[in-house]
Amino acid sequence: MKIAVISSGHIPTKWAHSINTVKHTQGFVNLNNSVEILTVERILETFMKIKVRDIHDFYDLSKKIKIRYFKDNPLFYIKDLPFIKHNLDKLIKKRPLLRYLMDPERAISNYCKRHQFDLSYCRSYRAAYYNIKKKIPTVIEIHTPKLNNFEVRLLLGLSNDKYFKGLVTISNILKANFVKMGVSEKKLIVLEDSVDLNKFNKITKSKNELRSELNLPLNKKVVMYCGSLKAGKGIGIIQQVKLEVMI
Repeated sequence: MKIAVISSGHIPTKWAHSINTVKHTQGFVNLNNSVEILTVERILETFMKIKVRDIHDFYDLSKKIKIRYFKDNPLFYIKDLPFIKHNLDKLIKKRPLLRYLMDPERAISNYCKRHQFDLSYCRSYRAAYYNIKKKIPTVIEIHTPKLNNFEVRLLLGLSNDKYFKGLVTISNILKANFVKMGVSEKKLIVLEDSVDLNKFNKITKSKNELRSELNLPLNKKVVMYCGSLKAGKGIGIIQQVKLEVMI
């Protein structure tokens, strides 16, 4: 099968969704599919490509996997600067078709159609929307609980389309939210984020040796949280449990 794995950007970075996306790609390749990563390039991605140099080594990714970048319009590189944002928003409000015509995710969708991909696996709302409209079988992965987002609602409005093949999310609570939004349970699957065990299988040192190197106690249980400290990510629950244990 010929599969396009689509991201709205942030490749390469060490952000979780970036690693998740490329590791999905590796999984598809391991199942003998032909796969390309199609992603958006802005200033961050341009800088990181120079810094990282070899993206395949950075992610421990098969050299068979092609990574194709679609550049955003330079105006949108710096859209968060106040004086740019104000004028750009005014321009797009007057001419909404302008953003559509310049949208790199629309270009990604056109590429998918032109190269006849059998399936697109998307971490991008707009690319998924365009692909379904172009009759390209599409699976979308969504982790956000913010379902009032205009692009999310627009995409979920297509959930009964036969080219909307499925929605992957990471918890049953999120799944319930999507059901409320009208997505059929038959098209929903819950898959918690996983880990690349091959990374750990390469470790030859014992647990005690590693604990000694990190100055960790040898005879106590260690609980580790790995991820963002933003609200909603769970660190508050861990801190509360720690307080209760101490009390």
